[in-house]
Amino acid sequence: MIRAMTMLLMLTAAAPAQARLLRLEVLEVVSPAFDGRGFGAAGTYDRIAARATVALDPADPHNEGIADLAQAPRNADGKVLTTFRRGDPAAHRSHPRQRRAAV
Repeated sequence: MIRAMTMLLMLTAAAPAQARLLRLEVLEVVSPAFDGRGFGAAGTYDRIAARATVALDPADPHNEGIADLAQAPRNADGKVLTTFRRGDPAAHRSHPRQRRAAV
């Protein structure tokens, strides 16, 4: 479980934009993933479906590549809040564009 959470956080942190993580909700854990198949010395993995809520600063130059971020509604701190899901195949099947954070 700790190994899977570490991987999820690493994948989230690898994005080129800058955001502050406000909340990370684990929606589902499937253990072991991949029908229990092992991967050498690493062993088996867990699949985690999670929803992240982040705050984006429209003034941060790291975020200039996010379409229409400057026009999005802001909270009292001037940040844009958005929520996205990772590792939830059902959400991706019904909304293929939901893989990217919607602003």
